[in-house]
Amino acid sequence: MAKRRRTGKTVEEASKVKKAHEPKLTRIGYQLTFWAVIVGLVVQLLMAIIVYPRLPAQIPANWTGFLFQGQTVPSWMVFVLFPVGQIVVFFVGLFSPRDDKGGKLMESGKAWTLILLSAFFTLLQYSAFRL
Repeated sequence: MAKRRRTGKTVEEASKVKKAHEPKLTRIGYQLTFWAVIVGLVVQLLMAIIVYPRLPAQIPANWTGFLFQGQTVPSWMVFVLFPVGQIVVFFVGLFSPRDDKGGKLMESGKAWTLILLSAFFTLLQYSAFRL
C-alpha cells in the first residue's frame, strides 16, 4: 500500500498569524494629503461665498448638527462650521505624534483618514446649497 500524501496544514501552521503588510506613505504622500486638505478648505470657502447671498438671515439649526427642530442659527455659520472643522483636521495632521523611528504617524499609512475627513466635510458643506 502506498502512503497517503498530506496536503493540508497542521493545526500549528494554520493557527500562526501572518503579519499583514501595511502600506507606507512616503513624505510626498504626506504632503499630498495636506494639499488635499487645503484644497478642500478652499473649495468649502468658495462654496460658502457662492451660497451665502442666497441664504435667508437664519438657517435651520439641524444643518449645523443641532437636533432640536425649529431652532435657527445665523446664516454666517456656512463660513464657520465645516471650514473650522477642516482647519482642525489640518492641525491634527500637522501636530501628529511620532513613531519609534522618528517619523510622523501620519506618514505610516494613517494619512488617508485626513483625506476622507476632508472629503466628508466638503460634502457636508455642499449641502448648504439645499438650504
